[in-house]
Amino acid sequence: MSLAVGLVSLVYGVLQTLGKDPFDWENPYSPVFGFLGNPNFQSSFIALTAASISGYILHKNSTTKVRFSSLLIFLFSIVIIFETKSKQGYLVLISGLSVMIYLWIRSNERLKKFSNLFLSLQILTLIITLFDILQKSPWK
Repeated sequence: MSLAVGLVSLVYGVLQTLGKDPFDWENPYSPVFGFLGNPNFQSSFIALTAASISGYILHKNSTTKVRFSSLLIFLFSIVIIFETKSKQGYLVLISGLSVMIYLWIRSNERLKKFSNLFLSLQILTLIITLFDILQKSPWK
């Protein structure tokens, strides 16, 4: 169900990007703000949808048609995240993709042996990112 809501929100974001919004909103933000009324929320929600749809791309039993459709939705999602002019969407997308890739590695017999390494790298990346966000890193 949440994937369906995400797809509807994605379509509405595409309409807003094309300047075809059926409603005449007064909005001081980006022209792409979706149903949630805020570009940060829209980009995060679309990023969750893109991360979810990536599971269909990675799943070994997905047909070519499902993978291709999922890839198109994923690419449209990235365009909408870009059009919102919000960094939150990128952070949510990277986080979601990290989880999906980890699950894919864990489910793949040949790659399973790398799951602990991948998880360790993700935890290290998270710690470095948190230090950077809190401005406690050695760089500015």
